[in-house]
Amino acid sequence: MTRTWSRAVVDVGVAYGTDVDKALDVFRDEANRFAKDEQWAPRFDGDPEVVGVNSLDESQITLRTQFRTHAGQQWAVGREFRRRILSRLAHEGIEIPFPARSVNLRIADARALARAHGTG
Repeated sequence: MTRTWSRAVVDVGVAYGTDVDKALDVFRDEANRFAKDEQWAPRFDGDPEVVGVNSLDESQITLRTQFRTHAGQQWAVGREFRRRILSRLAHEGIEIPFPARSVNLRIADARALARAHGTG
């Protein structure tokens, strides 16, 4: 564990089909604005780093941003950046996905099913 600094690691998913380079530019811009905000700047112990694509998940592309903070400030910094990036992504028209599933049913005997429902 560190004594003088900590790291806030913020993973945020964007939808497949997103222009990832544009999204990364938005993350970099918002992270830098956040780090320069005079109310929040004293909590940082270095520049933010947008690491990039962290994973390709089932329903999203996960982008990672890291902030080096003074010890104990990582949780507040992480929460505030999530709030800010959520608003910024909405403004930029970049979708944050929600899990979705497609279900395909195969009916072996459509006539038997119709009879069971009184339609055949």
